[in-house]
Amino acid sequence: MKNIFKSTLLLACGVLMLTACSDDNDSNPTLLKPSTFTLNTPAYASAGIDLATSKTVNFTWSQPDYGFPAATEYQLEISKDGNYTVSVEEALADETGETMPNYAVLSDYYHTCQAQVPATEIATALENFYKWSETDVPEQVTFFVRASAVTKGTSKIYSNGVQVTVAPYYVELSDAPIVLWYLVGSNFVNANNEGWQNGPDKIGSGLVPLLPKVGAEFDKATGYGTLEYTGHFVQGAQFKFVLTPGDWNTQMNYTNGENLPDYITDEDGENHNVGISEEGYYTITVDTKAQKFTITKLDGVVKTMTQIAMPGAYQDWDPTGNLMNPMRQLGEVHQWFLTGVTYAEATKLKFAANGNWDVNWGSDEFPLGIGTQGGPDIPVKAGTFDIFFNDISGVYYFIEK
Repeated sequence: MKNIFKSTLLLACGVLMLTACSDDNDSNPTLLKPSTFTLNTPAYASAGIDLATSKTVNFTWSQPDYGFPAATEYQLEISKDGNYTVSVEEALADETGETMPNYAVLSDYYHTCQAQVPATEIATALENFYKWSETDVPEQVTFFVRASAVTKGTSKIYSNGVQVTVAPYYVELSDAPIVLWYLVGSNFVNANNEGWQNGPDKIGSGLVPLLPKVGAEFDKATGYGTLEYTGHFVQGAQFKFVLTPGDWNTQMNYTNGENLPDYITDEDGENHNVGISEEGYYTITVDTKAQKFTITKLDGVVKTMTQIAMPGAYQDWDPTGNLMNPMRQLGEVHQWFLTGVTYAEATKLKFAANGNWDVNWGSDEFPLGIGTQGGPDIPVKAGTFDIFFNDISGVYYFIEK
């Protein structure tokens, strides 16, 4: 009986040891490095989907076999002929116009195995390939698409290529609009002082746009470049960056930071919120192409304004009229905005603080510039605009609607 008991005990210990080893392997999986993965052929691939009447063109793929479900970043590339040697970005950089592209990297990043690509982006890429006139757009054209994937600890890999037929349409080519990102978090609040208000209607009461860095170059094909925000943060503030108001799928967080000082912390959980442990004024600079950011603390005295107006020739230069809205936040407000402002004809204006001309900003640049104290009148063309102004940096930006 003793021998039976000993044998049973040894068997149980062995099972426990095997289970422990198995659990240890499960919690420390080995990262595999696959060379490719599978992009699925869409059901519509040969049907000739009409880009003019379609909102999106959808793609799906399988996750690369990394050995476990790894956090992966995907992008899509479309090619004129199945070759990926000269990008639209490279061709646009050639000021002679002689370089012709054969592929385009689509603008959005994805973190799941599916994409809804705006049909307009595909139409624009095809126009960049072929340079059609309004009268010679073919009824159908075929292009190729592949996906790229990268996860921490691996190099970028590419899927198989898939051939797709579409009915294109003429696109008048112009530089892509600058792509803005937004700050969202506990520091940026609604009227009830509630933070983390991410929604398409929350700009100014939960979302704060980073503005283009004046003098920086922006990619003509994608609108990517360098954005900045300068503002006041309370101690313990947390935030992250989102690309599309109302959408959490494309975001930057603490893990995207570079050379962050000690007082910028990972306020963690699984979300890696950026944390501010010292109250103060900070400038945040974001490279939207690389999706990386830096933060620096400002020294010196910063004045707080009670209001910002936009006096100009269109309203007899009244510094008490045409007031801007403050971007709601905890602590001091230093960024201001107005949306849907229409000027029936070209005019000139400035930004003025506190209902008088003692502090005012002007510049001769439009639609983006840095206003300086007592600077020249800002020349504004006729049109409808969303207008943003930062009273620390002096940066203003008129976005035509």
